[in-house]
Parts: sequence; C-alpha cells; structure tokens
Amino acid sequence: YDGCLIPIIHAANHHFSAANSLNEVMRYEQSDKCFHIIAGKEYDENEQFFIFYGPYTNSKLLYTYGFVLENNPFLGIDFWVNVPKTDPLFAQKQAILNQNALTSSQKYEFSCTIQHTESKGLVITANLLSTLRIIKMTECELNEMNNLNNLF
Repeated sequence: YDGCLIPIIHAANHHFSAANSLNEVMRYEQSDKCFHIIAGKEYDENEQFFIFYGPYTNSKLLYTYGFVLENNPFLGIDFWVNVPKTDPLFAQKQAILNQNALTSSQKYEFSCTIQHTESKGLVITANLLSTLRIIKMTECELNEMNNLNNLF
C-alpha cells in the first residue's frame, strides 16, 4: 500500500480465522484514494472485529507485531546455516553458495525454511537443503563438481 498512512489500523487485531487473504479485509482504492477495511465474515453485535495480516507463523507475528496466537495453524521456522570459517574448504563452498540463486541470500524473511502443513506434513525448502548439501560437500565432491563444470 504505497503512500498510505492509516492512523487507527493498529486498533484492528489479527486472527487467522478472519479471512483467507489480506485482500479480503483491506485494500487501497486508487479511484477514491482511500484505504478500506472490510469485514471478512459476518460479525454479531458487540463481537470483536478482526483482520487478517497474512498467513504468518507465531515467530513472525511476535517479531513484527509483538504477539502470538494460540493454535496458530501456520507453523514454521526460519533456519539458516553458514559454512564454518574453520572449514578448510570454506572459500570454495562459499563461492558456490554465492553463485546460486537458491543459496546466495540467507535473509530472515519469515519465509519458513522448515514448515509443517496439514497436506504435506514437514517440508524443508530447496534453499535450505541446497545450502546444507553444499556445506557438507567433501573435497572429492568439490573436485568432481569442478571437473564437470570445466566440461561445459
């Protein structure tokens, strides 16, 4: 929401049951240059109104907004590792990590490198698996990879 200051938005609490997406409960309309807050469901009189910040884990909610939700269905953690500086192959491994899109950026963006979903169970992202695999490479594997790269 570019260029929009909403002084009372902090009064609306978040709950995962308020809507299925952020766009269901709030949007900026360019035509009237207004930010609209919309009830994502029917509310009874005097019932607390909630909005949906997004499908966020408790770690993101706590870090960004200062609260957690009991029974939050969005489960996951961000877990990143680095090549130990004491690794004799540090320079080679770090160079590989830096050259590849999956592994070049390890930012704490709450994208959940390890997550649990009802449908898939435990999921470890390709970014984390790739990083771990490179960190665990032996000298022989690095040499084989370099030999393959030299062929192309």
